[in-house]
Amino acid sequence: MNVGKAILSGVFWNVLQEVISRSAGFFIKLLLARLLFPEDFGLIGMATVFISFIQVFNDIGMNAALVQRKEELLDDKHYYTSFWTGIIWSGVIYALIYFLIAPLIVDFYNEHKLLAIVRVLSLSILFSPLVSIQRAILTKRFDFKKLSFISFSTSIAAGIVAIILAFLGYGVWALVFNVVTPVILSIPLYFMATSFIPKFIWDKKAFQDIFGFGVFTTGSSLLIKVTSQMDYLLVGKLVGKISLGVYTFAFIVTEMIRAQIINVFTKVMYPIFSKDQDNTEKLKYYYLELLKVISLVIIPPMLLLIYFTTGLLTFLFGHKWDAAIPIVKIFAWAVIIHMPLVSITAMIRGSGKPKTELNFQFIRALVFYLPLIFIGTYYYGIMGTAWAHLIAKVLTVIFGIYLLNKLFGITPMEILKEVKSSLLIGLIPFAIFYIFNFPFSWYFELIIYLVVLGAAYMLFAKNTIERYIKLFRSYLKK
Repeated sequence: MNVGKAILSGVFWNVLQEVISRSAGFFIKLLLARLLFPEDFGLIGMATVFISFIQVFNDIGMNAALVQRKEELLDDKHYYTSFWTGIIWSGVIYALIYFLIAPLIVDFYNEHKLLAIVRVLSLSILFSPLVSIQRAILTKRFDFKKLSFISFSTSIAAGIVAIILAFLGYGVWALVFNVVTPVILSIPLYFMATSFIPKFIWDKKAFQDIFGFGVFTTGSSLLIKVTSQMDYLLVGKLVGKISLGVYTFAFIVTEMIRAQIINVFTKVMYPIFSKDQDNTEKLKYYYLELLKVISLVIIPPMLLLIYFTTGLLTFLFGHKWDAAIPIVKIFAWAVIIHMPLVSITAMIRGSGKPKTELNFQFIRALVFYLPLIFIGTYYYGIMGTAWAHLIAKVLTVIFGIYLLNKLFGITPMEILKEVKSSLLIGLIPFAIFYIFNFPFSWYFELIIYLVVLGAAYMLFAKNTIERYIKLFRSYLKK
């Protein structure tokens, strides 16, 4: 499969997966938000913080290493060694969670309900190595069709389980099984998709080859988790589980949308970056084209969300989530500001520079993010956390743009050129409605806003949209 076809195929199947999964997921979250309460989301947030930190060490970078390594440098021993290392390592980690870490989490938050919740949630850590190698195999084959099918089918099944449990009155356990169920259901599907049968082979040299790359990616992943979860930990500890539930909900509405859209392209582009890791010009072209497309998908809808936050959230989720409205607006601005770094870590890692990626994440986490989040949360509660999150994004983007220029020759003006159309498309209807403040009901305003937004897309991005529609049609015909 050539690179162009691989990208189209990957994007098509990942987009299809996300459309199905997110549409179903949105309906599921809507029902769960109506059936459950901020306290339930707060409890799951408390447990998830610690588990996500531990989960970083579960794979120890082996999946990323297998995908990044050129095919001629790998043999069966690398896959078998990675599989059995993952199985043994995950067993050790789960035992530590069950007997040591879970009780410590209960003591940290002084919340006894967390003991059973953490132990059950951690089953995802125990079982995930059974499918990690299979994901790497399918990714290296660019077989995103199978990856997407497994992902959206297990996500939908997990959502159904969660809704049933919520209706039956199981509260937070609906959210717990919404996390654990997909991992368990995916195990037989991944084995069938790859026909991978692990042999009892463990090779020291193969382990050293994989671990040598994986140790840096594991460090980077840990620092990513620090920046993405430390706010949850501090809010849960310093402010309380109800505020954490509100904060988690606001994050789901905004940052998770951005993360899922970018994840569609990152899953595709990481093996592409790895394939062309020695060609800086190609890497630069891929990155800028990716920035243009993702900006068109994210920036205008985020500005729409900022303007209609109050009406949309109240209509969809009721007044019990009113405290999340200002947080959602701040997070939406943070999403827009963060756009220039759409897939920076995937490109740095794919180009064979895991140590540079680790250094970037270290500065991002320990210099920009953690001090601001602690100060904001300690003195100003969840509003302070949200503003600290926004300021940290600004500083990270400045540093990231410097790094893109230094490593790949991507200049600030080239970045601005790619996002210019998206900013115009989003700001035109936003400015019109903000300035004139029409005296209509919010849903009538929304209809007019969407019409103006559609016209702006046709005015400033018609050629780009038509080009990609044409490319996808040509792919589908094949």
